[in-house]
This record gives sequence, structure tokens and C-alpha cells, in this order.
Amino acid sequence: LSTSTLLPGAEAFLAPVESPKRQRAQRRLMNRLALMLADIVAIEAATVLASLCLGLLERILTDGILWTPLLGAAAALAVLAPAAVLGLHEAAGLTPLERFRMRVYVGAILPWPSLALIALVQPVTIEVVVILAAAALLYVPLALLTEASVRQALLARSAWGADVLLIGSGEAVERIANDLLAHPEAGLRPIGYCGDPAGSETSHQLP
Repeated sequence: LSTSTLLPGAEAFLAPVESPKRQRAQRRLMNRLALMLADIVAIEAATVLASLCLGLLERILTDGILWTPLLGAAAALAVLAPAAVLGLHEAAGLTPLERFRMRVYVGAILPWPSLALIALVQPVTIEVVVILAAAALLYVPLALLTEASVRQALLARSAWGADVLLIGSGEAVERIANDLLAHPEAGLRPIGYCGDPAGSETSHQLP
């Protein structure tokens, strides 16, 4: 590649070298912690709602909610581990459709590791099985909702996703840059390009 050109406003991101690396690490950690918290909120809300629904069906609310700390902890662990493996705690790398698909996968396997963890401590009852099955169904929409809230909050602070350098020139770079800027939820924020600028102008919408 013949030239390396910074796009307008990108100097603060590309130089000096040490500062961007530290910023990227802090942003990635913030994204991971926020997404993990969103998953915990979603699964705990799902298990509580499932417990309440079962209690209403069995008319035993006077005896207390069926949710227990053990149930909540087991469900949380059963969600966090596969979500991390599938990349759901990373802000960049998965499209919204892929994130939805991964959420469905996590919800599908949720009851089994949860039941295994609970069985290590106490006998598993039919109520627990029903609650976890219902929580698995509730988890997907709740997780999408909490993730969207986290994403919007981080986007407002310019803390969502990762900075990317586009390689190439001409209309292809401009088209890709415009697509990424139009869909910030993808988590890829273009800050510059590396290529031959001859005969083309790079998009000036970049920060």
C-alpha cells in the first residue's frame, strides 16, 4: 500500500500508540462488564417471572415465591459461561442477527447446566424444572432488551465497539465506511484508511 492517511478527527485515536491501546483495553473491559451485567439482570428477571407465574398457577403465592438464591445463581452461571464462549460479551464481531441467534442457543441450553448445578446441592423438583424451562423462554427477549439498553448507553458515550482501520481505496472504502457509520450497533467504528488515495475521496463523515 502506497500511503497511510488519517481521516478527519482521527489523530486522537491513532497517535500516540500507547494511549489508543490503553483506551481500547478500557473500552473492551467496559463493554464486557456491561454486557455480563445485562445478562445477569435478564436471567434473574426471567427466573423471578417464571417463579411468579408458576406460583399463580398453583395458587401458592401465600407460601412465598418459588425463586431461591440457588436457582438464580445456577441460572446465571448457566448463561454467563456459554454467552462468553459465543462472543456475546464482546461489542464487536457479531451482527445483530448473529447475536439474536446466539441468544437463542444460550436459551436452549440454559435449563440443563442449571439443573446439573442445582442437583449438586439439593434434589431437583418438578417445580424447578418448570421454572427453568419457562425462564429459558423468557430469557431471550429480556436479554435482547437489556443488551439494547446497554448498547444505547455505551453508544451515547462513544464507548461501544472497537476502532477499525479500513484497508483499500476508492468507492469500496467509502461505501464500507458509510455502512459502518450508518449501523453503529455493529460495533465497528472506522477511524481511518490505509491505501492509495489517488482518484478517490474518502468519506468525511468519519469522526
